[in-house]
Amino acid sequence: MPKDNKQTLISITIPLIIVTCFFASFFMQPALLTGINNDLVFFKPMYGYIFKYVTDLHFLPLWQNRILSGSPLLGDPQNPLLYLPFYLGLILSPDSFFLVLFWLQYCVAALSMWYLARTYHLSAIASIAAGVVYALSPKFAAHLSAGHINMLAAYAFAPAYLAGVLQLKNRPSRKTICITALCGAYIFLNYLTVFIYVLIAGIAVFFYNGSRKNFTAEKIFSYAAAIGLFLIIILPQLEVGTIVGPVTTRNLLNIEDLGPRILSLRRFIHSVVSPYTYGLSQLETETVLTFGMIPFLLSGAGFITLKRRSQVVIAAISAVILIFALGPKTIIYAKLLFFLPLLLLFRITTRCWFLLVIIVALLITFPFSLSFHS
Repeated sequence: MPKDNKQTLISITIPLIIVTCFFASFFMQPALLTGINNDLVFFKPMYGYIFKYVTDLHFLPLWQNRILSGSPLLGDPQNPLLYLPFYLGLILSPDSFFLVLFWLQYCVAALSMWYLARTYHLSAIASIAAGVVYALSPKFAAHLSAGHINMLAAYAFAPAYLAGVLQLKNRPSRKTICITALCGAYIFLNYLTVFIYVLIAGIAVFFYNGSRKNFTAEKIFSYAAAIGLFLIIILPQLEVGTIVGPVTTRNLLNIEDLGPRILSLRRFIHSVVSPYTYGLSQLETETVLTFGMIPFLLSGAGFITLKRRSQVVIAAISAVILIFALGPKTIIYAKLLFFLPLLLLFRITTRCWFLLVIIVALLITFPFSLSFHS
C-alpha cells in the first residue's frame, strides 16, 4: 500500500476507534441509550410500523397511522423512507437498530469533519482532532441523550457537504459530485431547517473560499450535475411535499412560541463557557451550547494564528450565529422577524449552533497544523 494511502487509512481509522470507545458502554447496556424517556418514544412505533409493513407486504407504506389521525409519510419532511441507513432496521432488533444507527451517525460526523479539514489542506493529526471534537461535542451528546435521531443525521453530513461545495469549485470530480449531492440530500431528508442553514453556509463557503477566477465550463457542469443528482434523490418527497406541505401548524407560530427559553444573556454566556454553573440538569437539550473548556481555549489559540481578514470573517459569522441563537432576546432578531416573518418557521433558534461547532473544530486544528504540518 502506498505511504500516502496508508496514512489516510490510519487517520480515518483513529476517529472511528475513538467514537466506538465512546459508545462502548451503550453497546454493553443498550438500555442506557434506548430505554430512557426521550424522543425515541415517538420514533419507535413509527419505525416499527414501517418495518412490519415492509416485511409483511413487501412494499413501502405511503401513510402512517400511528400519530393522531395519520398523515402521508412521503410528504413528511422527516420521513425515513429515502434514507438508506434506515433499512438496517429490517435485520436488527429495535434496540440494536437505534444503537447502531446512532453509532453510525457519530462515525459519519467524525469522518465528515475529517474530510472538511483535509479539504482545507490541514495535516492528518489536525484532521483527526477536528473529527473527534465535532463528533464528541456536548451539542451532539445533548441531542443523543434526547433521542434526536434525525437531527444528528443532518448534523453528521453537514461538514462533508461544505467540503464538497468547496472541492467542486477548486477540484471538481465525479466522486465529489456524488458526495456533495448525497450529503445534501440526506441533510434535506433528515431535517429541513438544518438543510437551510447548511445551504446558506455552503453559499458563504463558495464565495469566500477558493479562486473566483477561471470558473470553467467543467466546474459549472460539476455544480449542475451535483444539483441534478440531489434533485433526483429527493424528487419523490418534493412531489408529495408540495401537496401536503402547506398543511402545517408552523405558520400559526408567533414570537412567544420560539424556543428554547433563554432566560438572560448572562445565563446564555454561562451555558457556553461553563454550563456547570447552574448544573447540567437545569439546561434544556437545545440550550447545551458549550464546547468544553479545553476546545474553547484551543479554538482561541487557533483564532489568533489566523490572518486578520480571516479573523474578521469568522468573527462576523460567529456574531450572526450568536444573534440567531439568542433569538428574541436580541433587538436585531426581533426586528428581523418583523421584516422576515418566515423566520418563525425555524422555531428553535439554537439549532444553527452546529455551524459554530464546525468553526470551533476547525480553529482547534490550526495549532496542530502549525506543530505537525506535513
